[in-house]
Amino acid sequence: MRAAAARVRTIRALLAEVADPEIPVLSIVDLGVVRHVRFASDGRLHVGIAPTYSGCPATEVIRVAVRAALDAGGHADAVLEEVLSPPGPANG
Repeated sequence: MRAAAARVRTIRALLAEVADPEIPVLSIVDLGVVRHVRFASDGRLHVGIAPTYSGCPATEVIRVAVRAALDAGGHADAVLEEVLSPPGPANG
């Protein structure tokens, strides 16, 4: 369990390096765009991302940046999931 938690922290730190394209002094983690980082029972990484608001024009740019960061970090098989509900701060 500790190893999984450490892996999640490492991936969240990796994603914390992804700047928001509209407010580059903040990361997508700071803004709550990264909603979850989890490993499925098969060991595959799932990352949930949410737009900062409905119809956000930067959503696709953020998705591409997250994919690039995960690929560069050795997680090319990670699944990106769009999270639209519930609204609110990041959770896990």
